Amino acid sequence: MSLKQFNMDDRKIITGLDLGANSVKCVMGVIGEAVEVIGSAEVEHQGIQNQQIVDTRNVAEAIRKVCQEVEIVSENSITNLWVSLGNSFRMFSSEGMSIITGGGVTQKHILQSIATARAVPLPERQEVVHILPSYFKVDRKDHVFNPIGLSGLRLETSVLLVTCDTSSIQDLRRCLNESGRTVRGFVVQALASGLAVASEEDKNQGVCVIDIGKNYSQLSVFLRGRVVYMSQVPFGGDDITGELVNRLKVSPALAENLKIQYGLPLAGDFSKTINLSEDFSIKGQELYSALAQSLSHCFYHIKEELKEKKLLDQIYSGIILTGGGSLLKNIVAWAREYFEKPVHQGKNSSSFGDRLKYSTALGLIQYAKDDRLDFRTKPKTLTFTNWFKDLIP
Repeated sequence: MSLKQFNMDDRKIITGLDLGANSVKCVMGVIGEAVEVIGSAEVEHQGIQNQQIVDTRNVAEAIRKVCQEVEIVSENSITNLWVSLGNSFRMFSSEGMSIITGGGVTQKHILQSIATARAVPLPERQEVVHILPSYFKVDRKDHVFNPIGLSGLRLETSVLLVTCDTSSIQDLRRCLNESGRTVRGFVVQALASGLAVASEEDKNQGVCVIDIGKNYSQLSVFLRGRVVYMSQVPFGGDDITGELVNRLKVSPALAENLKIQYGLPLAGDFSKTINLSEDFSIKGQELYSALAQSLSHCFYHIKEELKEKKLLDQIYSGIILTGGGSLLKNIVAWAREYFEKPVHQGKNSSSFGDRLKYSTALGLIQYAKDDRLDFRTKPKTLTFTNWFKDLIP
């Protein structure tokens, strides 16, 4: 079968690669009003432990296989690949400045202010992955979103710098090279997950996206259309299973079955007896108590983090749950009561059916689709007038 060749610079076809704890997922999409998925695949691997690559050959082979499967299904070759970074990251604010000459703000002044905002001491072995715009200030005009053409003497820029461990990025790049693939750019998982499931209305009104993974939960908060905070909590689906094992004294396999088949029983089911085998039975209320306590360990830290950053009262659209852990039955109703906020399960604007499973990969496509999101990957040919279009709430 011959593979079709497309010019990827026109951004009509984009591929996202999500390297997870146990598997690598790949999605190829055609960009329109929504993302039309034309190929997807998942391949398991055993090359990652505690968010770090420990077997480059194993990971490289999984990447090679999953990309090959997507190419066969889509009948298109992958020449442009955006890859998620699932390892830990750091995020901090930075400000830059430029003296305005010539009467008004131009592209040159913005680039100068961005350069000074980026020229800050970084922690050792950290690499800048994202430069996310917050706002601009022209003299006394504060919180300006498009400063082009404004008159003044001084332009100040506020951005969020996101950094990741240099060694982790190098290891991932090595795996991609060994698999025969070239990476177009890296995107932290928290950002990709948020972009996948948060609508423009959600992002404008304020929303928190929680991606519950195998070992970690990723957190992203959007206000006024832009990401303002990201974090991760060392808690995931395996911790929920482990809590059931410890509290109920059952095997990991049985605990996993309880999660999948029953989840969080509703109040009306508390008195019902759950029989999974001849040797094991449990009341619905006991299962609910075990799962609720486990979830509280995770969501407590997230809730306190949002309070500390003064973000909890600003997320008027509430909370969106995504990732494999969000599939736990009745978790939405439980989280709604816990946070005292609107909570719903994530959906994606693409026509793709399996949204939650591939949410991060789909978010990578959404990221690549929007040139205005990140100064780190802004094409040189893009004008700043166009860059700011649609950025203003």
